[in-house]
Formats: sequence, structure tokens, C-alpha cells
Amino acid sequence: MKRTSLSKRLRIYIAESDMCEGRPLVEVLMSLAKDQDMAGLTATRAQFGYGTHYPMQSSVEPERVERIPVVVEIVDEADKIDYYSKSVAPLVIFGLMTEETVSILKYNAHPRVHQQPS
Repeated sequence: MKRTSLSKRLRIYIAESDMCEGRPLVEVLMSLAKDQDMAGLTATRAQFGYGTHYPMQSSVEPERVERIPVVVEIVDEADKIDYYSKSVAPLVIFGLMTEETVSILKYNAHPRVHQQPS
């Protein structure tokens, strides 16, 4: 990902309990991002949240929660985000996907991440 390239941020709001073909949806989204060589993905478990069809949920009391919210975020070049979002949209049965244009102020990948083991 280049600092000067047109970039987008994709956010996917799902529940921790959402599944896709027997696997947690968040793991499937991460695997697909890695397979498509996305710059990176962050999945954040929310402390609180509510939605149109779900009452307020809190991860503070997980025994009382049906759907703990998770936000998946990816920032990458616009064309890569466009391709990824089209490929994962059918998998997000319940949830919300948003995208916005962003300006990359700084991006320095750790050199060891891209090196092959010797």
C-alpha cells in the first residue's frame, strides 16, 4: 500500500457468533483478506452495542449476550477494497458494511513481516 494511492477503509459490523460454513465469520473474513493480499485486517470486539433487531448488548456480561458486536476494519488501495468487499458481501448475512475514502498519513510495514524464514 502506497501513501499516495487512493485508499479506502472498509468496516464490517457483525456478531462474534456469526458463522460461515461452520467457521466463525470473522475468521473467514480474515482468511479471505490474507488470500487477497490485503495490507492488513483488524477485528475489534465491542464492549457495547445494539442494532435494529437486537437490544443493547454488553461484552461485560457475556452470559446474557446473544450477539457480541465485532467490527472488522481494513484499509487498503481502493481497487483492492472494492474487489474484497464484493467477494465478502454475500457472506455477511446479518450486519452492516461501510466504506469511505481515507488519506494514508503513514504506513510502514515491519520488515520481518515480509521476510521468508531462513
